[in-house]
Formats: sequence, C-alpha cells, structure tokens
Amino acid sequence: MASLKELPSYVKRFPVFTVFMVYVFFTTGIVVAALCLLVQPLWLINKSLYRKVVTQLVFFLFGEMVWVCIDWADVQVTLFGEERIYDQEIHKQFNLMTLSHRGDFDWLIGLVFCYYSNFLQTMRTLPKKSVKYIPGFGQLLWAMECPFLSRSYQRDEVNIQKGLKAFAEYPYPVQVTIFCEGTRFTEEKFKESVEYAKKNGIQPLKHHLLPRTKGYAILVNSLRQYPNFKVTYDAGFAYPAGQEYLNGKQFTLRDILAGSTVKVFFYVRSIPLSDLPETMDDLQNFCHQLYVHKDNAYQYFVENGTYPNPSKPMVFTKRQIWILRLNILLWLFVTSVCPSLWLLKMISANAAWLGLVLAVCIISLIATVGLFTYARTSQKKKRS
Repeated sequence: MASLKELPSYVKRFPVFTVFMVYVFFTTGIVVAALCLLVQPLWLINKSLYRKVVTQLVFFLFGEMVWVCIDWADVQVTLFGEERIYDQEIHKQFNLMTLSHRGDFDWLIGLVFCYYSNFLQTMRTLPKKSVKYIPGFGQLLWAMECPFLSRSYQRDEVNIQKGLKAFAEYPYPVQVTIFCEGTRFTEEKFKESVEYAKKNGIQPLKHHLLPRTKGYAILVNSLRQYPNFKVTYDAGFAYPAGQEYLNGKQFTLRDILAGSTVKVFFYVRSIPLSDLPETMDDLQNFCHQLYVHKDNAYQYFVENGTYPNPSKPMVFTKRQIWILRLNILLWLFVTSVCPSLWLLKMISANAAWLGLVLAVCIISLIATVGLFTYARTSQKKKRS
C-alpha cells in the first residue's frame, strides 16, 4: 500500500476528510471502550489477564492516532540522546517520562515516541478529571486504570498512589508520561509564569512555563514504593526554525488532521530514580532544575539547530507501518462499510427512509459530538 503522504496536500485539507477522521476516531473510541466494559468481569477472575486484554484493545485507538500522524501527515521524528536509551534500555523498564508541554498535540507526539519505543499500548498518564467525560477516550483511560486528577493535592495524592499501584502490577513494563506544566504554552501564560517567578524569587524560564513541582514530588515519592520503577526520563522536543507556526499560527492538532507535515526533534536523557533527592522540598527544587535543563537544551537548539552532546540524531523509520495501515483499514470497514451494508439491507427490506434517517442521524451525532468535544477541549486548554 502506498503511503498517503503522496496524496496532494490540498486534497487532505478538504474539511470532509477532517470531519470523517473525527467520526472514525470517536466511533473507534466508543467501540473500544465498550469492548473494555465487556471484559470487566475478567477483573474479578484474573487481573493480569484483564490487563493483557485491555492492553491489546488500546492499540485499536492509539494505533489510529499514530497512523494519522506519521502516515497521513508524514510527521518526521528525529531523536537525540544516548543510543543505549533506545537500543537497550527504555522499552525494557518501567519508567516515568517527564515531557514538555508546548501545544495541543504534544500528547500525539508522545504517542509517536511510545510507538517507536514499544510503549504504545502500555503508556499510561495522569489526565485531568474533565478528560473522563470525552466520549470513548475518557472511558478507555478509565479502563486503562489511569488516575484522573482534580488539582486538589489531598485527593490527587490518593488517586496517584492507587494508579501507580495498578501500573506496578502490570505484566508488561509501563511508561507513565506526565506534563508538569499542567497546561499548554501560550504567550499570555508565559508572561504570567515569568511574573510569578520573579515575584516569588524563582529562576524564570525562557521557553517553558514553570512546572507544578508539588505534584511532581508527590508522584516521585509514590513511585519509590515500587522497585520495578527504576528510571525517569527527561524529554522535550522542538521544531526546526519556523515550523512551529503554520500561516502565522501555532501548529495544532487540526493541522495534523488536515495533512500538514512538520519535523519534530525529540530529546531524551535518562536519570536513575535512585539519584533523585528524598525530601519533598528537595524534590520540588529538583523538578524546577529539571525544567531549567529543558530550557537550556531548548535554547541551545534555537541557537545551533541541534541538541547538546551527548546526543546522536536518529531518524525513526516507520517500523511495522503495515500494522498501522491494517488497523486503520479495519476501522474504516467497521465505521463505514458495515453501516453502509446495514443501510442496503434496510433498503432491500423496503425501509429505505428509516434506514437512511437512522444512518444520517447516527453519523451526524457522532461527528457533531466529536467536533464539539474537540473544540470545547481546545477552548479549555486556551483558558487554562
């Protein structure tokens, strides 16, 4: 199958493709979430088997998201870091990944990294409570045992400990991915962040928002209870000069859905969990210094077009891309061909008007809910 990157860009930008993809994603999410609910009885019988089944089901939705990024939009990811991290280390260990949060599709770049490092199905995160109500996606995260946070440290500490306990019991290595900033980067938030730093005697950052250090300290302290978590990864990414913006606006998830391509330079360094300080105050200071390092690395990239040593650039090849393509073909069949066959059956049964009305209503409802949820989530991110 030829890559869809060969499709003319003006064709990919047709709104009908964006609406159709949103429909496919949300339908897939709802179906996969329903399948996860159907296997809930396994939880009472064998938790390990339940987790293995859910881990496999996760691929259906996450595989679609990675496909749209690297095959539809042809996003090119180049990695910088010690070679041993990718060849020998990361995919074999339970770990904590601290990723920079600069836009509304950082999580998608994170999924692409997880795909290349064999963590796509076992990546777990700590989402906001509001994400729970996104149709399909929120219920899937619940089935994956991700703890939803309400930004109340007292309640969140209990939820974090419960979630980490579940992750530590998984039969496969799990990667816990977090964004310490808690919100995406905007110029307005950046100014507020700098003002807050100066007012409170904290070292301001040039390219990142200040991290929420208390939550990070709680998380790391909780991780220490589980010996299979032995390493944390400090990760960030940047774009070549000028590519962070498209037509004068910050590159967004909507641009990815429209087939716009971008190059991403991803940087990772590993830090043994045993090297992190013990006390809450020291951990909060460590978290801030972690972001100072991210800031310096980003500044170095801006000035030199590469990340500082020790790093070795590696362009990820699209390994096993055929699996992603088979997955998207499967769900195109489920979400498009199956409803069409059902409609034809209704027509043959002389109930054409009823079948047509039902089909249009169902497709319109799912697409509308999907677009509304996406738009509402984007607006919340801009305000938060």
